[in-house]
Amino acid sequence: HGKDDVVILVDSDTLPLFEGKVPSHTLIKADIADIWIRDFSSVIPSKQVKFKFAPPYRTSDEAKRYESSFESWFEKTGLKYYAKSDIILDGGNVVENVACTRVVVCVRILKDNPQLTKSDVKQKLKELLGVKEVAIIPEPADHTTGHADGSVMWPMDNKILLLKRSEPTQTETVNELKSSFPGVEIVEVSNYIPDTKFFGFDSAINCFVN
Repeated sequence: HGKDDVVILVDSDTLPLFEGKVPSHTLIKADIADIWIRDFSSVIPSKQVKFKFAPPYRTSDEAKRYESSFESWFEKTGLKYYAKSDIILDGGNVVENVACTRVVVCVRILKDNPQLTKSDVKQKLKELLGVKEVAIIPEPADHTTGHADGSVMWPMDNKILLLKRSEPTQTETVNELKSSFPGVEIVEVSNYIPDTKFFGFDSAINCFVN
């Protein structure tokens, strides 16, 4: 959206692969335990809100190691969170529009936080993220991560791209989006993702909505 300052976090082993191939100022040395930093880092860069990383697809030890490696680097750089929450929520399950006024998450947030109702979650996300509207959409059957970032995308503030899923998931998703975001245009995108898994995770091949 013209607002991104792209940087690449690299460890000592990876640094030589990028040196001389990208501008040097974009490289930042960091020892992060896993490449999927989006999932255990803060969400919405302009807000820097940190949720708890404890997904069912990772062991407790793995989750703590990934999260602590990021937090250690984050603190050393002098960066500050706007807010921190004990709500379990992957960064990949937070999809905000350009203006950061609307957010979509999948129902995985309800499964991971059974003490909270749907209404509770929507209200807490509005308060923490400073957004006005929140949609909690279904996740595909047997989906490993339960992330929204492979199902929806905001090309602009009032238009959302929605990957076509099987029924009744598709109709339920459209209904939730319509009721949560009045006036927003929903564009359904054909699904060409193969029904395969890679190391236990759903394939991202042909995932054009991300």
